[in-house]
Amino acid sequence: MEVPTETFSIPIFHMKPVLDYSDRPGYGAFLVKSQIEPHIKYKLWWTEQEHMELRNLYEDIPEFHKDNRCGGFVTGYPLTHRSEQICTCAGPERPEVLYRVVHDEQPHEGLKARGHGLIEPTPLFFQLLVVKHLIWQCRIPSPFLSATNSRAKVGRLMKVLEKHGCTGIRVVKFRSGGPGWDHGKQRLFHVPSLVKRLKYPVKYYMKSEYILESHIPPESIIETTSMEDFDTQRVPKKRKREDGDAAKRRRYGYP
Repeated sequence: MEVPTETFSIPIFHMKPVLDYSDRPGYGAFLVKSQIEPHIKYKLWWTEQEHMELRNLYEDIPEFHKDNRCGGFVTGYPLTHRSEQICTCAGPERPEVLYRVVHDEQPHEGLKARGHGLIEPTPLFFQLLVVKHLIWQCRIPSPFLSATNSRAKVGRLMKVLEKHGCTGIRVVKFRSGGPGWDHGKQRLFHVPSLVKRLKYPVKYYMKSEYILESHIPPESIIETTSMEDFDTQRVPKKRKREDGDAAKRRRYGYP
């Protein structure tokens, strides 16, 4: 069964930080760093008018408090678009099979996101969480898992992990649909297409990359292969081409 496309809206922030509200006085909301916010470490700094505008668009907007905008902030990402349409990866563009490289140092055996059960990718923070997920050095627990449909990319990633001293490197091959999937909670995105919508530069390493929310359903796992046994060059066998006469017979309905 083909997975339907889900479309939803999120606000877009300019992901180059500014140092003070006076740098962008025409903007009414900023994502700013916060040491009191658990896990995400960011909060919204906004004017009362901008808060009202966003509350008309999204359900997860907290109550407005004057201390949301009292004083300045160290760095902040200014809000540039209140609503941008985002689509999940579905239809013929959705790979039937994906690969995820995991290793011993990952929690949940690499099959659940680090932020699983801790962070929900709500519309307000969706863009921030995607961008931070794609930065390897970022320590914010991510609600996403990375995967790819490219065996060559799997090979490159395994070499990088090995170079960094990771142990127990292995490849999980899984189906992108079927039993165990809840496509409302385990949304899949094609990274290059997604970051374009997020107004973020597409980097070379994002090619053939997908991100999945939450976790990989155990029922969808086809096999797990060790680094030593994984063949990065293996491709499906091509169907043998029929000779010209045979093709003509089939075309016109002859045996």
